[in-house]
Amino acid sequence: MGLCKSRLARWPGISFQIILGGASRNPGKAEKFSKEIGKIQNYRRMALREQKRGVGKRTKPDEWDAVRTARYLRDLQENEVQTMHYLGMAYFGLSRRPNLQLKVPMSTQNYEHGAGERGGFALQLVFTCPANYPLQVPQVQIVEKRNISESLEQALRKEIVLILEEHLGLQMIVPVVNRLQIMLNTAAKRQPS
Repeated sequence: MGLCKSRLARWPGISFQIILGGASRNPGKAEKFSKEIGKIQNYRRMALREQKRGVGKRTKPDEWDAVRTARYLRDLQENEVQTMHYLGMAYFGLSRRPNLQLKVPMSTQNYEHGAGERGGFALQLVFTCPANYPLQVPQVQIVEKRNISESLEQALRKEIVLILEEHLGLQMIVPVVNRLQIMLNTAAKRQPS
C-alpha cells in the first residue's frame, strides 16, 4: 500500500487539506492534487447564522424541564423493550404507563412441565420500573418458580442486586435476564441426572 493522497480544497475565505486514502503510484512519495472541490451550498448563509448564534445547539440534560426529562426517560424505556424484542427474548408487557412493568419467563433447555425435580428449572421475573428508570433501579420479583431451591433463589437474588448496581443508568433488564439464564443453565448442568 502506498501513502495517503492529499488534496487542497479552497472555498471563499477557507482553505484546508482533505486526506484521501488509497494506493499511490509512487510509493514513498506523496502526490499533490490541485483540484478544486465544489462549493458547499448555502455556506455563507450557514457561516452568518453561526456568527449571529442562529444555529440551534443541543442543551445539556441539566437544563431540561420535567416534561422533556420524562419524555427522554420514556424513550429509553421503550428502547429497552425494543431491544428485548429484537434479541428474541420472550416477555409480556404488563403495563407501559405510568410505570413500565414486564414479565419475563425463563427456563433451562431441559425443563419439562410436570417432570418433577429432575425436569429442569423455570421461573418468571417481574420487572417494575420507576418513572425515572434507568436512573433508578427497578423492582425485580421472582415469581412462579419451578424446581428452584432456596439456595439457588438466594444466589439469583444476589446476582440481580449486583447486576442492577453495575448497570445503573444503562439498560438493566436485558443484562439481568442474560446473567440469570446463564446461572440457571449452569445449575441445571450440575444437577444429577
